[in-house]
Amino acid sequence: MPFRECPQCGDEVVGRADKVFCSPSCKSLHFRAQPASTGVAPTARAGRSGPAPAPVSPLAGTEPAEELAEEELEELDVDAVVKEWFAKRDEERLAGLKREEEEAAQAKRAKLLRKLFDLHSQLVADFLEWDGAVLEYEEVTDLRNELKDAAARYRAHPLLDQVGHPAAERLATLYLMWDKVKEVETHDLEGFDLTNKERERLLAALLGGQ
Repeated sequence: MPFRECPQCGDEVVGRADKVFCSPSCKSLHFRAQPASTGVAPTARAGRSGPAPAPVSPLAGTEPAEELAEEELEELDVDAVVKEWFAKRDEERLAGLKREEEEAAQAKRAKLLRKLFDLHSQLVADFLEWDGAVLEYEEVTDLRNELKDAAARYRAHPLLDQVGHPAAERLATLYLMWDKVKEVETHDLEGFDLTNKERERLLAALLGGQ
């Protein structure tokens, strides 16, 4: 096939036999560089013979849209388009996995908070019930161990340092009950008696929300 030169940049034209320009950009530049036409034939100058130039169509100098679209499709980088599609799909998948992980973490934390809340509520309710009662040695020992374990778990509460969250007050009430039990063990008492202030504090913690 003979060498075909692009009339705009001089590079080789590759493609269809009727293709004139090497690229759509050269074609655009070429047409834009053409002088604008008014569509009215110029008047012949005095003293010059010959027929007047033929009228110029007002569409002269415009780009054939269909032909330009075909050339753009011919030069479309299919590999780049496919690569971009796969990259976007992978990005959406990663975003979906991240959302699922976040939702799972939130559900796990909510379950932990509920278990801690139920544990504290049960201990406070039992403690208020045993107020003023005579306790066996095994009951005192079991209660001390339960309070110790609950306090350790509450110290790891994820919202313990959050200002205004009741977790800190619940931990404080666990220590209050623990001190009462240790007092029973230290002084070999039959049980413990809460003061009105201590009882009101435990009731407020029991009735408080999660």
